[in-house]
Amino acid sequence: ETVSGFSSEDIVLTDANGTLGPLTAVGTDRKIWTATFTPTATTEDASNSIGVNMTGVRNAAERAGVGITSSANYSIDTKPPTLAATHPITLRDDKLHLGESTTVTIHFSEDIAPDSFSIADLTVEGGASLSNLRRTDGGTTWEVTLKAPESPSASSSTTGNKISVNLAGITDLAGNAGVGTADSTVRYDIDTVLPSVTITLADSSLTVGETTTVSFSFNEAVNGFDASKIDLSNANGTLGPLIASADGKTWTATFTP
Repeated sequence: ETVSGFSSEDIVLTDANGTLGPLTAVGTDRKIWTATFTPTATTEDASNSIGVNMTGVRNAAERAGVGITSSANYSIDTKPPTLAATHPITLRDDKLHLGESTTVTIHFSEDIAPDSFSIADLTVEGGASLSNLRRTDGGTTWEVTLKAPESPSASSSTTGNKISVNLAGITDLAGNAGVGTADSTVRYDIDTVLPSVTITLADSSLTVGETTTVSFSFNEAVNGFDASKIDLSNANGTLGPLIASADGKTWTATFTP
């Protein structure tokens, strides 16, 4: 029926999770009123309602309403997607050599729209490349292949490389867009420098009965170096047991002509 005394002060927003704009009466009978409701930002709540305190509202006979009348329940999702709070980005292998690949797993706080996330939203460092972005569940967990450069670099190996996700281009299933850029806390290293070795003899002019010490000095610590890797086809002599230094970069042996 037509009412009087109805104003914004009679509206109960305790469980509304939002704000209400100015009230406007529809028509001259003042039975229907409208207002614009704006939900609270960064909120995700499936149980919300707007109420009216009827004790402040009167009809033409000056009778006041009774109690609080609430709207039907409605849901709000204004929360932008983010990376998961725990282990947002993980790498199966964080130390890569030339041409080596590994799997990167990206965990979001909620399912995201598949068509809103692509490799273009990811940035990597150290000259690495990305390929084969794919979902592993409904849309919360994604995997992508990270590959180290194929060609050697003249510079030293890169360490502490990060992966960045441009959340601004990503939306959840409700259409909320992410905000800003998130960087991985787990970093990866890429070794693009090939191992090399310098071979030196303590004495380069040998006579009968003499021996000398041969040193194999690598540019970095290496694995897999043993006597089977040494070519003596032009040495005119034999080599004794190899002795390794503690840093894994230098080996010595006695050469007998």
